[in-house]
Amino acid sequence: MELEMRPRASGPLRILSLDGGGIRGISSLLILERIMERIRDVHHLDYTPRPCDHFDLIGGTSTGGIIAIMLGRLGMTVDECIRAYRKVAERAFTRKAHAIIPARPRGAFSARALQEAIKQVVREFCTEKECVERRRNGLSITDCQHSDLPFREQTCTKTVVLAVTKVNIDAGPTLFRTYDKSTALDGCAIWEVARATSAASTLFKSIRLGRDNIEYIDAGFGYNNPCEQLIAEAKKVFPGRSDMQTLSIGTGIGDVVGIKNGRLSIIGALKRMTTSPNRVNTNMEDYHGDSGQYFRFNVQHGLGDISLSDWKQASRISAYTSIYLSEKSKDIEKYVKTYGARSQQNELNEPQFTKILIVDPVQKVDVVLGKLKAYHMIPFVANEDFTGREIVLSRLQERLFLQKTARKVALYGIGGIGKTQVALHFAYWVKNNMPQYSIFWIPAFSEASFEQACTGIVRDIGIQRIKQDENDMEMVRRYLSSKEAGPWLFIVDNADDYDILFGSDGVRGRLCKYFPASDTGVILLTTRFSRVAECFTSQRDTIQLLPMEANEAIALFEKLVANTLIHSRKMTEKLLEELSWLPLAIKQAASYIEFTNVSVSRYLDLMHGTDEDKETPASCHFHDDTRYPQLQNSIAQIWRISFEKIKRSDPIAADILQFMSCIAPKAIPRSLLPLYKSEAQTESAINTLCEYALVTRGTDGVTLEIHDIVQLATLWWIDQKGEALETTRKVTQRMVKTFSPRGQTNEHTRRAVEIYTNGMSSS
Repeated sequence: MELEMRPRASGPLRILSLDGGGIRGISSLLILERIMERIRDVHHLDYTPRPCDHFDLIGGTSTGGIIAIMLGRLGMTVDECIRAYRKVAERAFTRKAHAIIPARPRGAFSARALQEAIKQVVREFCTEKECVERRRNGLSITDCQHSDLPFREQTCTKTVVLAVTKVNIDAGPTLFRTYDKSTALDGCAIWEVARATSAASTLFKSIRLGRDNIEYIDAGFGYNNPCEQLIAEAKKVFPGRSDMQTLSIGTGIGDVVGIKNGRLSIIGALKRMTTSPNRVNTNMEDYHGDSGQYFRFNVQHGLGDISLSDWKQASRISAYTSIYLSEKSKDIEKYVKTYGARSQQNELNEPQFTKILIVDPVQKVDVVLGKLKAYHMIPFVANEDFTGREIVLSRLQERLFLQKTARKVALYGIGGIGKTQVALHFAYWVKNNMPQYSIFWIPAFSEASFEQACTGIVRDIGIQRIKQDENDMEMVRRYLSSKEAGPWLFIVDNADDYDILFGSDGVRGRLCKYFPASDTGVILLTTRFSRVAECFTSQRDTIQLLPMEANEAIALFEKLVANTLIHSRKMTEKLLEELSWLPLAIKQAASYIEFTNVSVSRYLDLMHGTDEDKETPASCHFHDDTRYPQLQNSIAQIWRISFEKIKRSDPIAADILQFMSCIAPKAIPRSLLPLYKSEAQTESAINTLCEYALVTRGTDGVTLEIHDIVQLATLWWIDQKGEALETTRKVTQRMVKTFSPRGQTNEHTRRAVEIYTNGMSSS
């Protein structure tokens, strides 16, 4: 393992104490996230510090212990921890099918489910060298073999979690320490310690650990707020450090305990008294006063009636925590400023050093960045529902970063195929694995959107104008083309208009002249149009994004739709096949199914129903934080943009597309298409439709095909324009002319009859 000596963050000995509280641990994490972000902003850091780099000791009880393990032992960011904790909570707090009585002796929830959820987190954030290398190289770690990773690790931030022995809960808590060297608890895995600290008797069964096979349960009764134990531990571990600062974060458990008449009320009150953090907090405040050595944050209102296991209330927890953070903004600023003032005072002393494990640039961003500041200007949050696309992502990573065989790559494919989502996922991979790289995201669906994004870059970086007439796009190109900018990834998204990018005369100009060029910079461009991709870069560096594989599409759909609405996997596969395995169409269908609470089979019925029924699924909109708000989210609206561009630039291609929307979509003979002035015009129009991936050529080189869902969207577009009757009239006239009795009996003519009959019956 690679070790490096570096100065520890100056200031007092810092302790992070995390209360237990089940799903309400999300509240603790949101509070911690706000604090870390304010430290970043106030102290002008280039990154949001990880708790493992800020605190000398991190500890917790029960689910607070699980969070402490994620932050301290695994070195996760707060954001990573929030996302992982939500998944763990959902998986662990799904009640057993037979657990009708809440307080079963062996727990209402599956301990195995919790165990597997923790193991999954360990695999995803494994600190073993080979897994770190795989993450660094952007490779999958799904085959990580270290789910039993030991809890003890001498090089990580000191982490402590509390549990008690079941035989004597009055004996005081057992402290599981990452830095412990005792023999009795040697060899305990991370998941085992997580199980011990969270084994609340009403939730999960107890667990036996260590050489002596001692049975442990969580320390929530009596030590739900572990602050006193952690301070005492810090004094033992750091005997020469008298200047301490403790940050204690609660989970919204109420401080007021009332008793009503009746035995159940008395029992409930006693339970709340033993788990209430109020006593410890009162003692700490009385002792420290306003010395700046103790800070406590705990949501006071709104969370008290949320059970510890109700993971479906996560959004409510977030909402009340957000309100609390607004109310406590001054107290948070006080903590941040106290941190700064005490740090400056400490800088007068000699720097202290501590050993840290350099496991991954993801986990130690500050070591990698050096003097150059990295900017991450990504307009969307990471897409938690992103699924699959591993081959395409691997090709992007290899060409632009790992093997560095290209400086420009174009990703092209039909609208709704997922180009923006792949680019977004790739951007976050670069942010996490190549933190020295700045990331700039430029939407290019119009000249205005391109210029607006450049204006934002100029403002946020502070690029200075060197010529009076220099516009923001020129300033961005000049700055990124200089050594001053350092390494960067420049993403040009939705570059679908050839004329906007390259000029109508084909001469390189307009927006493409503002693309930067540097030995340390790379560009990723996404477009629907293969011609744009090939004009932007060499053909070998263009990547076509195809529809999802069946297993990827099914996984995405099952992420988005409740299990109660999926009655048959076969029916699901049939639906996804009819949606042409397109991610946007799948998300749209899932949104419609969830919103209307219809089954998959009913949605299929709507797709096969009347024209009016068909329009509803095809044109319904849904909210998506990972897409541009100014663009439509329905598949019909997305393709409408392509349709209208084609109609403007190539009217014959638009006419052919409208014609094909009214006939059966498969194996359409060229001879059936309308006649134009020349065969060259027809061929050029077909090429346009193929370049937009709306139409494909048959393997025989004679016939054509159109996706069912493209056909449906085209029909919707025609109807919206009020051209449905006129289009039907043209198709009918062409069919009559084709079938006029001239003795034609060849195979293509017979196929034309079938196409016309099937097309008219389906439309």
